[in-house]
Amino acid sequence: MNSVSSCGRTNCDYGAMFYSYYACVSYIDSLVGQVLTQLETEGFADNTIVVLTSDHGFHLGEHREWAKNTNFEDATRVPLLVHVPNVTISGSRTNAFVELIDLFPTLTELTGLPVPPTCPTLSNVSKQLQGEYQIRSTIARC
Repeated sequence: MNSVSSCGRTNCDYGAMFYSYYACVSYIDSLVGQVLTQLETEGFADNTIVVLTSDHGFHLGEHREWAKNTNFEDATRVPLLVHVPNVTISGSRTNAFVELIDLFPTLTELTGLPVPPTCPTLSNVSKQLQGEYQIRSTIARC
């Protein structure tokens, strides 16, 4: 089996690479479950906002690519899970466009902290939670 570092596009043991990738995802899933269980056990689940995301997507052989080094949709999309106690509807989903830049102003809004003036006045994730999503015409840097 070739190592990931020496793996070319045509000579990889993709089966082993898929297995390793999904083992990593399974392990992270287990750790997230432990954190959520501990929040519940310690009595913090009802007043803790939980956000799960990553910095980039990942190719799993699509377009004969492995990793995150393209601009194909698989490498540019990221998971984004947000749970806000007494706000989020369990199992709700959206196909709307949301940017990671929205996380900071959203979390400041949701925690009641003042949003810095360089941030959007109402972030897109907050709009999603309130059912009022609109695409921003400008990008704010916080």
